[in-house]
Amino acid sequence: MPEHAHVTHEPVRYFEGFPEQLPGQQHFTCTRLSAILSAAECAARHALAQDNPRADHLTCRACPIGQVHANGLIATRETLSQATHTPRHSPARLCVRCGRLSPKLVRKTLCVSCYNREGEAKKGRNAKGKVPVTYAPLRLRRVGLELPDGEIRWALFEAQTWLEPLLRGLRAYPGAKLYDGQPSDDSPWNVEAQRFEYRDEQSQALAMDVEERDGYLAVRYRPALAGELPAPVVAPVSLFDPGFVAEWLRVSEEGHVIGNAWRAVAYGCSACRQGGCRHGVARDNSRSGVRGMGWRTPTNQRPEQLIAATGPLYAVNVEKSPSSSIKRRTERQ
Repeated sequence: MPEHAHVTHEPVRYFEGFPEQLPGQQHFTCTRLSAILSAAECAARHALAQDNPRADHLTCRACPIGQVHANGLIATRETLSQATHTPRHSPARLCVRCGRLSPKLVRKTLCVSCYNREGEAKKGRNAKGKVPVTYAPLRLRRVGLELPDGEIRWALFEAQTWLEPLLRGLRAYPGAKLYDGQPSDDSPWNVEAQRFEYRDEQSQALAMDVEERDGYLAVRYRPALAGELPAPVVAPVSLFDPGFVAEWLRVSEEGHVIGNAWRAVAYGCSACRQGGCRHGVARDNSRSGVRGMGWRTPTNQRPEQLIAATGPLYAVNVEKSPSSSIKRRTERQ
């Protein structure tokens, strides 16, 4: 069952499932698996699903009954209604700055480490009383977003990395997808002013209006008035094929610096447009079988590295990645 499926909060009915073999042990009927389970078995399956970065036990991963049993509780109407489950490998658990999975996010955006580093930079001293020297200052970075109805929105975020505006933008506009276009089809060089300018179909320069929102700036482009400074031309969102990112991280120094832990990287995914690609190394010797929702690129080879989008998951066998997949996708899907 997909993780976003509707959940009812009917209490679980427990009964003695196997009175002869297991007298006194309570069981219940799991409708998702069409099986009779004990609370302990249910909790074990739920825990296994959270520890698996791929699609194994997908049915149990977002189950509120499993979450209640994993907490050692009985699945009553009250405990089920309080079970607000966020899958361990969900994009909602990613720190928007460093891209790492975190059990706790400050303001639902930053992990504790990134939040503390930002606080030290604002105060001008770290825990040792010294001035931070390695902290990269925040910069305004723009992201384009396509809403479900096709409308294009633009937003500016104070960010440290290129990953940050991607994730912040998708959280600010639920259901949106990354947009890799520009506000206009033309942005010629103005020889007299010595700058690039966005221009509309009538070759009129575009200016921008900025509206402050909760944690970001909403941007609207319009024809510039006489004497008004045109909007600056900035790079659009870059979207990449997961296979290209997998190969790049395999052969480049960047991939070695990132390490083996699963984390999002600053490469927008062209396949789903729902976030940046996620990088990590397989932790077991199992094959990359294609099971569950959202998986693609089936392979029977054991993966040395995996690339996953922050929306649906994508598995790529780096060692066997065909050269035809090592290209940047410029078209939106």
